[in-house]
Amino acid sequence: MIIIPPDLLTRFESILTKGSVPIQLHNYYKKWLRFYLDFCHKYIHPDEKEESLRRFIKKLQEKNQTAEQQKQAADAISLYFKLLKEETVPKVLINPSTPLSVSPDLPAVSGHPLISEGSAMCERR
Repeated sequence: MIIIPPDLLTRFESILTKGSVPIQLHNYYKKWLRFYLDFCHKYIHPDEKEESLRRFIKKLQEKNQTAEQQKQAADAISLYFKLLKEETVPKVLINPSTPLSVSPDLPAVSGHPLISEGSAMCERR
């Protein structure tokens, strides 16, 4: 059985706490996440794809898990997907059609100049 990496577990627990999941259900949600990640690893399904969740729920049905357990598992994995989406959202949105350049006006950070929008000195590829 897969062990959830500590940093992932911490972030998942944070989502559980911030969300509307009652504290008495947190261990069940963590169990479903562990089972889901194990399922994806065992059957070579990408854990970030919703199709993998559908296959996981189908497997739960085959193992005679109740409808309530299936719903709880789906809820837990939906929160995991939310966590993944939050991690991939860029913090600063830059218009891809605007070329990027190194601006001499901006200060360097750790010896590296900051990049600004607008100038054609260092265009985006």
